Amino acid sequence: MTTDTDPRNFIKALSLPVVRPFISWEKVIKSEQFLSSIQYYDDHFDRHRDTGPFERLLALLDDTKYRDLLANYLRVRHSVQVSRENGKVKVSVLKSASVVANTHKEMTFAKFSSDSKPAYKDRVSKIRNSEKNNFKKNYVDALDHPARLPGSFGHGRRK
Repeated sequence: MTTDTDPRNFIKALSLPVVRPFISWEKVIKSEQFLSSIQYYDDHFDRHRDTGPFERLLALLDDTKYRDLLANYLRVRHSVQVSRENGKVKVSVLKSASVVANTHKEMTFAKFSSDSKPAYKDRVSKIRNSEKNNFKKNYVDALDHPARLPGSFGHGRRK
């Protein structure tokens, strides 16, 4: 039985191809309906150990920057493994229950996202800075370098 207040209807409406181009994902993630949907899926997972709703939600967020945020939340909150197999997002339950997950059972997505925003931005800036530092300058081989002394052995160009 589904009603208008059912969180599943909200996620189904977001997944419609006609609606997706007009969505502001930042507003959706911060909305009360999305947070209640996450809470509903958390409770569903705790009762049934069903990862299907999480897979559909991650697939919905696949082209956005919020997919990794939700995947990290699921790893911390439920101690599941999130991976990609054959182009699809796969959420699998780890065989051994983690003690860390038991300590984070009361954590909500809103609290997790507000706590992890600065860390996420720092990580992204570190990645971007490391990409800039790893940029190789134009490499010139020592044999082809213009500062060779004329008349020395091998003063000509490579053959």
